[in-house]
Amino acid sequence: MWTRLLRWLRAWGGVLLTLVGGCRGDERPRIPPKPNAVVVDRTARAQKEPRRYAALGASDTQAEGAGSLREGYVFRLFDRLAAQGGSWELYILGWGGARLSDILRWQLPAALAVRPEVITLWTGGNDVIKGVAPEEFAADLDRLLRTLRTETRAHLVLANLPEMHRQPFAAGKSAQERAQLQERVKAFNALIERVAARYRVPVVDLTAGELMYDPANFSPDGIHPNAQGYAGIAARFWQVLEQEMSDRD
Repeated sequence: MWTRLLRWLRAWGGVLLTLVGGCRGDERPRIPPKPNAVVVDRTARAQKEPRRYAALGASDTQAEGAGSLREGYVFRLFDRLAAQGGSWELYILGWGGARLSDILRWQLPAALAVRPEVITLWTGGNDVIKGVAPEEFAADLDRLLRTLRTETRAHLVLANLPEMHRQPFAAGKSAQERAQLQERVKAFNALIERVAARYRVPVVDLTAGELMYDPANFSPDGIHPNAQGYAGIAARFWQVLEQEMSDRD
């Protein structure tokens, strides 16, 4: 199976990085921002089939803004899963700038190929900023969640969007721009809730509290979280994912 997977990834012209035991120190794997980036991390060598976690999304999956990949929310979730015991592999399928349509085209086939037991998805921010129509986003999300539900048995959780007009990067925008941003995020979040409910996908709430608005939780660009911010995001994801795994097991 692995031979077929590697050939398939090479056919994309992509890069496969295998990290035995995770990243060393503060090293960040050099993953090009292309629609074929994959990271594999094996926590232990075992005779039986390892359990797999696939992270879908954009630059957040790559811990952009943090000091190392291990400081991102994805690796923090991976560490929590690995602490449950057994052999786990991590597939980080997202890359910077990815929109939902990119996830459908590139990340979804990769996720299906590795047959993950756990899938996390955080998307929509780039679609909001790049002017994607809410109706188009909703149709793509419906297709994505329907496929993941019908073609995998994975524990699947999805995050909504923070109120982006309140985030540090928006401070330099005009009142009109912030108002437009507020309305678009509100519309996208309503669609996320509706489509997620249709497929019984639990939603991680990133709107509440000050986590996603406090400048202390952000890197200098005011867009990407720092290590502290990602720690908070991981905690919210884990609360929902742990409940999802408990409910379905």
